[in-house]
Amino acid sequence: MFVSQKQARGDLAGVLESDANGCYFYLYRHSGRTAVLGHILICKAAPQFSKADVTIKWREDDTICGLFVADTLIAEFDSNDGSGRLISVPGAN
Repeated sequence: MFVSQKQARGDLAGVLESDANGCYFYLYRHSGRTAVLGHILICKAAPQFSKADVTIKWREDDTICGLFVADTLIAEFDSNDGSGRLISVPGAN
């Protein structure tokens, strides 16, 4: 699974990438010298959600990028310093 969302203004993107071995959320610079600026481990196995459940949204001012699964905020990055945090584990009760 691969889902991404670029900032409205700027050169960063939030990217979710997963396979049978795990799922990561990245903050990625996509222009100039491309680079992964941060990563968050979402799960260590195939995710228990589908691509249709995933939305990546940027705050209106392009400073915070959030990963949502089934409308629940799972993780977020701050584009000012690249810091990220896992907020909720998908499928955990």
